[in-house]
Amino acid sequence: MHRWLVRLPQEVLHAHPQLSFVYALAADLTSPGKLISQRGLQSLEQAKTPLQWAEQGYRAASNQAGLGAVLTVRAMLAAHQGAFTHAFALARQALSLLPEDDRHWRGGCLIIQGAEAALFDQSPLARQLLRQGLALSESVGWVPNMQIAMALLGDVCVASGELHLAVHYFRRTLASSDEWTGDGEIFYECLALYDLAALAYEWNTLAEAESYMHQALRQGQFLWLHLLIPGLLLQVRLLHTCGKADQAWESLCEFAAQTHRPDILREIQLCQAYLALKMGDLATAQQWAAASRQADDFFPRVRQEEEALLLAHLRLVEGQSEVVPGLLEPWKQRACSNGRLHSELQILVVLALAYEASGKRAQAHQALLEALTKARREGYQRLFLDEGQAMESLLKTLLPDLREHALASYVRALLRAFSSTPAQQGALEARSTSLLLEPLTPQEQRVLRLLAEGASNQHIATQLVIELSTARKHVSNLLSKLGAANRTQAIARAREYALL
Repeated sequence: MHRWLVRLPQEVLHAHPQLSFVYALAADLTSPGKLISQRGLQSLEQAKTPLQWAEQGYRAASNQAGLGAVLTVRAMLAAHQGAFTHAFALARQALSLLPEDDRHWRGGCLIIQGAEAALFDQSPLARQLLRQGLALSESVGWVPNMQIAMALLGDVCVASGELHLAVHYFRRTLASSDEWTGDGEIFYECLALYDLAALAYEWNTLAEAESYMHQALRQGQFLWLHLLIPGLLLQVRLLHTCGKADQAWESLCEFAAQTHRPDILREIQLCQAYLALKMGDLATAQQWAAASRQADDFFPRVRQEEEALLLAHLRLVEGQSEVVPGLLEPWKQRACSNGRLHSELQILVVLALAYEASGKRAQAHQALLEALTKARREGYQRLFLDEGQAMESLLKTLLPDLREHALASYVRALLRAFSSTPAQQGALEARSTSLLLEPLTPQEQRVLRLLAEGASNQHIATQLVIELSTARKHVSNLLSKLGAANRTQAIARAREYALL
């Protein structure tokens, strides 16, 4: 189609908006894997003119459906370039023009609107819009749209504290790539991999987190990363926890030199201040706190919240624990009213430390007990471990007062995790890898976790959105690699090798 269209005279394309529109699409612009390459960026520039011709023609003919389709594509391309505010406005405009029975283009608009709602504290609305967009995209088989909808739905679940439900969406995102019969890897799977890295980190499986992170970033940083709950700070936390603080600092400086976007530079400065505080460089963190940050129309609420939490940590280090509740209570109320349990938990943990530092032991225990009660079901760990010795001591003082067996067991597990250093974990992970004849693939790791939950082959196929025969093959490969005769033995050996 593209080869035929490029031979047409420009005046013919200009006179026929449908031809101009198809000409822009025929360059495969909606294939996200190409949009992150230099070739893809050049294609974006080449698409502007035919899209303008199509828009002019549809406007002249009062063809609202055609105009809505053009604006949808423009919204998608704007989002790929990181112009999210412009993309959101275009999607709203396109949705008002598209007919109600349109399935192809409305799905993309709804997904973009869902991303906007997720960014600005409207989790219930985001979930509704993303589900609608996903359903429409599935009905026409538009895999890239399906992927971003599922990845962002998972991210909404993370914000709501539904970590295991989030895993379901991220696995579906990756499974859609496994079943994809196109021309290679689809870009949006990077979103799911990055979020899976965040969950692995939260559950303190650091080797798995590093593996997911490496896969997500193998083609470099990507603009949509800044829409995700974990954000850039995840990389810094993971590297610092694994004893690679210098590498984290160098990566931040290198990234800062490559970007000119104010919102990303602001996020990088936040990460640098976080790392400086963790490394004992109080002066650098204080310089960050003293700097005035310009108002930014597009700086996600979750990033602003990270700034508030970092400032609260800084005040704790400075011995100003009494000001922390005033800093964080407005954020806590906002998180509670919008159903963002993930943020509420982060704030409760810091408030507990602040009350303890201020000599208010009863209030500290109350805040920590609330955080533990809400965090236990989803198995949060780094939420507490990242707070270091102060949190370990506070947990030890709270433990004797716990009467609920499940909660006491959870706290004991956290205290055991405190006693395991990253170096010890790394040695264990290296030992588990050396015991395997061949390392497990990411998909086999997902199958292993489902096996440990007692899943049947059919359930595995359903969860990972793969054929039953494919699920059976993965199970067979697992048994072979683990040298196991059956599932029970495979799970036992996986635990022995620290793979679960």
